[in-house]
Amino acid sequence: FPPNSFAASICIRLFNLLNRSGRVAALRELARVSRTVIVSYNHPYTMKHLSRLVRHRLGRRSQPRERFNRECVRSEAAEAGLELQKLLWVAPVLSEVWLAVLTKHTQ
Repeated sequence: FPPNSFAASICIRLFNLLNRSGRVAALRELARVSRTVIVSYNHPYTMKHLSRLVRHRLGRRSQPRERFNRECVRSEAAEAGLELQKLLWVAPVLSEVWLAVLTKHTQ
């Protein structure tokens, strides 16, 4: 698609499968084709994640996948030329998902 083809682009349930360089590359491409980018990130602030950590420490589960705090989301967005506008909790304490609303840096 040509640059700025869309008002917004959305990417859900992909970033937890990519490494940092893959996430930043995806953010750059989403930012190239749209003014606003909305992506989901898994965060560590849930009872579900806490139970996974406990089971891992007890040897009953493999290492849980990486989770992202606010600073990590902000850092990756900045590296891709975006600014974090909002982090929306899908269901506080219950859901592992944040929706990050990102916009291009203003000059």
